[in-house]
Amino acid sequence: MVLMSVYSSMSLLAMAGDQTEVLLTKNNLVQETASGATSFLKEGISFRMDLLSYGTLRDPVDDSRLNAGNWLGISTWQKEVSVRPDIGLDLERFSFFVKPRGGVVYQKWTKGPLDGNSNTAEDFFVNEWLARVILTDELFISYGRENLQWGPAFLISPSNPFIKDNGRDNPKKEVAGLGYTRLLWVPHTNWSASLIANLDDGANSFFSRFNRKYAMKIDFTGFQKYWSMVLSHEESGCDTMGFLGGWSFSDAMLVYGESSVKTEYSHASDGVDLDFLVGGSYTFKTGPTLACEYFYNKNGNTDLIHGAFLSSNPVNPDDVLIRKNYGMMQLSEFKFKESVDYVLRWILDLDDGSNRFVGMLEYEMGDHWKIFGIGDIFSGSTDDEFGSLNDYSICTGLQWSY
Repeated sequence: MVLMSVYSSMSLLAMAGDQTEVLLTKNNLVQETASGATSFLKEGISFRMDLLSYGTLRDPVDDSRLNAGNWLGISTWQKEVSVRPDIGLDLERFSFFVKPRGGVVYQKWTKGPLDGNSNTAEDFFVNEWLARVILTDELFISYGRENLQWGPAFLISPSNPFIKDNGRDNPKKEVAGLGYTRLLWVPHTNWSASLIANLDDGANSFFSRFNRKYAMKIDFTGFQKYWSMVLSHEESGCDTMGFLGGWSFSDAMLVYGESSVKTEYSHASDGVDLDFLVGGSYTFKTGPTLACEYFYNKNGNTDLIHGAFLSSNPVNPDDVLIRKNYGMMQLSEFKFKESVDYVLRWILDLDDGSNRFVGMLEYEMGDHWKIFGIGDIFSGSTDDEFGSLNDYSICTGLQWSY
């Protein structure tokens, strides 16, 4: 009996030891799995932060017919602090990013009905967010709010049926994201096709009424050349065919073009709008790049500038360039002396002869800090495009990036 009792006790202890080992093994597996999942998530998370503080000084024109008495309320002084985090999650078959934005803007007026007044406003919003799923190695689907851009031009993208502002007029001012659903198919390294639905105006505020748009975009990229075709339909009844392409003659010389033909159907009239841009750039051995462009807008205004905003005029006030003919020239260089970026730009309104001169300068101070300045000088009469709103505008600021 004693031996049997001892044997039973030893068996119970052995069984307890086995169970303890099993529990320890399970705990280790759970901890290893949790640790692996945490490590996997950490490797897929990305974060970037930009903090900008800048001020703008303007001299509004208050004796033009377009802005008589500064009734448009253009402020003389403006100070802004902007916080711009970018947060991303990139997993094996799923990716997500969000770009919340927040800022404080102070304005002061010295001309017009608001003379002597000042105002401080806060704004917090999500400019972009996007969720994307890789269905196969060739097929991608995404939904969200994004700034969808293409084309090489330095002011406007005529082939983009959703928004023509490409954000290069002032790189410190972000283009608002629009709501899209996209299906992307990449059957070959040289070819891709997209089905795009623009479902809402997102963070933007259009002057015109927003209408949903649907597009198919086909892209080809080859050796020293590329082209794209964009076919789109707007729920208001407009159909548009867009094209863009570029060809590199050499490492230094590039020629490019963009165009769109828009057909509008309405009870009042049927009309066709043709936009096209042709340009070229040459990069010198010393570093700078010289670019020249010509832009034509069939429905652009050619009369006195205030007439462009009359209801009887077919001009779209949401377009970046609202006149019929423009000539543009730009000299730019990036990483000049390893820490300086600069852009010198001249825009000529060929319909009224007015001019806009733009200078942009950015200096990197170490790994995280930049100081920048953007200046505009406008030349023309008070009935011309570039002489009717401001005489000049100067913006200087500081940017911290992490």
